[in-house]
Amino acid sequence: MIQVKSQASLRDFRDYADDFPSGQFRRLYFIVHSPDKSLESYDGTEYDEVELILPNRISMMVADCGLVNWVLDKVR
Repeated sequence: MIQVKSQASLRDFRDYADDFPSGQFRRLYFIVHSPDKSLESYDGTEYDEVELILPNRISMMVADCGLVNWVLDKVR
């Protein structure tokens, strides 16, 4: 399961993580490109089945997958 947010707080993350239907899905990916300070400083280790993906990791994933030109085309 994937939840993508343009902005989110630690409370938003915890709300989704607490409601994650683990019986239906193996993992929740919570992806946010503009986290607030509370979420930015969160270590993400509280939930085993939920993976928090913040801007630094998003940019590394984009580069690793060879999607830099695709992203640049989208913002032009």
